Amino acid sequence: MVMELPDQLEVAFVSSTSDVHGYSDILVSVEIWHNGRYYFGTNMNLTDDNGKAAISRESIESSFALNQQTFLMDYKTPLSSCDPQVVLSVLGGRRFLKARRLARESGVVSEEALNGWNRAKNEGFRSAQAAIVCDIPTASKQVTIEARPTLIKGWW
Repeated sequence: MVMELPDQLEVAFVSSTSDVHGYSDILVSVEIWHNGRYYFGTNMNLTDDNGKAAISRESIESSFALNQQTFLMDYKTPLSSCDPQVVLSVLGGRRFLKARRLARESGVVSEEALNGWNRAKNEGFRSAQAAIVCDIPTASKQVTIEARPTLIKGWW
């Protein structure tokens, strides 16, 4: 089975209480796997005031092409040969804080991506993810991720 990215992937960061206040500026990443292992990832735009974010197929493909040029030995398998299940992921709490620090220190993260990492408010939530099966051509695929506050109170 081959992967067929939709024209657009969409996510809604929601709560069981249906209160979306404070769910803006959440960084959501797109994870693409090959043979059951993580292969490639990129970030969506930050969530809007309604807790929603989206990314186009063209943006994913463009990010992949840039990574192929930057890391010549790492990305030889085309996206279409990857697993059809795409994971949308929200890193939260201390895991997010560590990942943001690493992104700032890496030297290979673009200025645009660093801006997203710096503006993101993920530390107030627990990590969560949802999967979307992308195996037939379609205009759009949507998924929800439940927002669960974290117990983190500081940098310790």
